[in-house]
Amino acid sequence: MKVKFLVPDINTKQFAKDFSWLLHCLKLELKSLSNIGTEENSESLVFQYKKNKKFPSINRFLSICSFFHSSPDSFLSAKPNWIECDVDDISKFSVYGKIRDTYYVIPNNDGPYQNRENHELTEEPDIEFFTGFHFYKDTDKNQEKNEEGKYIYRFPSINDNKTADLIENILAEYKLTIKQLSTLLKYKQPVSIYSRFKRTKPWTLDNIYKLSWVLNKPIQDLIVVENQEETCESHFEPVFFLEHYPICYDRRIEMEKVYQRLSKKFKKNDYNVDV
Repeated sequence: MKVKFLVPDINTKQFAKDFSWLLHCLKLELKSLSNIGTEENSESLVFQYKKNKKFPSINRFLSICSFFHSSPDSFLSAKPNWIECDVDDISKFSVYGKIRDTYYVIPNNDGPYQNRENHELTEEPDIEFFTGFHFYKDTDKNQEKNEEGKYIYRFPSINDNKTADLIENILAEYKLTIKQLSTLLKYKQPVSIYSRFKRTKPWTLDNIYKLSWVLNKPIQDLIVVENQEETCESHFEPVFFLEHYPICYDRRIEMEKVYQRLSKKFKKNDYNVDV
């Protein structure tokens, strides 16, 4: 079957913009994030993140998410593209509909779309509508105050082998081949996928982000982490933090703006998106 998957690239420019804005609105200095997590973040690295000169490694990224008590999905913005791939079995995928003999797979927060395999679309879904898509998943409490008034932070570190085992088991359920994965993850040669299965190279954040949309699963459901505890002073003024925190990560506000821009072209019922 001919299938078009909506697959995201990480919008690093938007990440840098959001990250820079967070540092500004919470009055955080670069050094506040230079010593958190399982991998050291120098002030120079943090500066490069906010200027879009460098993107954090997966462990550094997870530490930043944990620091701001955010799920990985809500901290990422997407640049989605349609990727065409032949698939034998579409029953596990989030099929939104089809145009003639081409099926369209689009992620959905409420689980895979149901009974839409034979739903005839009048035109190809507009990618712009989904640039603000994020999975919403609660995060574990990552900090608490001890008796001395200091904060105990729990910073995650990805377990590469267990994550590889988890992803391999999930991919087996979806019956995706090495060739299909190479296409969906934008690798020219299948050797890159083989290296993940042979455990000679770890799955990257970019890989996992793409898979999360293909498989319709939040990033947290595709990784295995181990937490490291650190005790330190609070990095921000708590009152100021609580005042601004809900604004920072309610991406539904962004999605509502996108919907308003496109409402003249599409009916609301055409897209099952939580706005």
